[in-house]
Amino acid sequence: MLKLWSGGGALDYARFCERVRGAADYDIADLTNLLRKDQKPDLRSMISRVTEGFRFLSDLTDQERILAAGTGSKRHKEAEALTAAIRAGRI
Repeated sequence: MLKLWSGGGALDYARFCERVRGAADYDIADLTNLLRKDQKPDLRSMISRVTEGFRFLSDLTDQERILAAGTGSKRHKEAEALTAAIRAGRI
């Protein structure tokens, strides 16, 4: 996830899904290491689980959108406010 995000600026769920679904160079042997020994990689299923698992990124709050735009380091106050809201259970 972070590798896909760091490759091009602001976090964009649609672009993330395109990159995950469109990648033609998945290393099946490497993916096998993520599974139990009795499992074989089912690339279609794995891609579906990843894209569905990150679907929440398509419904960010305004505050989250600002931070996901890649300007978080310049938006320290906003980042702290978001962190406080999460810890307080308001988000």
